[in-house]
Amino acid sequence: MIPRSAIVAWACALAGVPAAFAGATWPDPQDPPRSKVEWVSKDIRVNGLPTRIQHFESELSVDEVLGFYRKRWTKAGVPEPREVSAAGWQTIATLQDRYQLLVQVRGRSPQGSEGMLSVADLADMKSDYLPKEWPTWSNMRVLQVTESFDGPKRSHVISMVSDDGYDLNVRRVREEWLRRGYVLAHEQNNPAKAGQRGWVGIFDKASQSVDVTVTYSDDDRRTYITTNYVTATSTGVNR
Repeated sequence: MIPRSAIVAWACALAGVPAAFAGATWPDPQDPPRSKVEWVSKDIRVNGLPTRIQHFESELSVDEVLGFYRKRWTKAGVPEPREVSAAGWQTIATLQDRYQLLVQVRGRSPQGSEGMLSVADLADMKSDYLPKEWPTWSNMRVLQVTESFDGPKRSHVISMVSDDGYDLNVRRVREEWLRRGYVLAHEQNNPAKAGQRGWVGIFDKASQSVDVTVTYSDDDRRTYITTNYVTATSTGVNR
């Protein structure tokens, strides 16, 4: 799963970027030098946007990776690449016709860096990317929705944050899915450590499943909920 910190950086970089839609093929962001690159996914939607994501580990430092893309993406007559920092990640992004190219990078121990290369198709965005049947709760907002397919299964990984407390969120998540006819197949409380405590619940119902992780952070006094919601697809489903 993509780290939540990377998702936050991705969302920050995307917000407010204008686009001129004209193009047909996925562009290549080009691998950073002296790096090992592997695919995370060639076919997902992130917040409704068709997206391709690769992960890399590089001998280059964070500044060297950013410098490589800054030089590559700085061209006369086009906007300068946009750079932001969020949750420990350094991010640089640019537009290429209808696509946004984005690189997120952070330091790797004992040296070098790691990060992600992503390309998003801004011309093919779905506005209704949150499942219609998704429950809503007060004082909770959706951070990110990743939609993917595996044969006859559709998966939505939904990340949310709540200003309400840990115990309240665990209780209402459990009660909601039980109310919908799911069976609680497994639950456990994770040992509290490093200013966090967590709960995991696994719910089953026929060909559907819901895996939920609830984590409370003492640092910002917020509760984070990540759910993998798996349902069966129908023939001819609109991807």
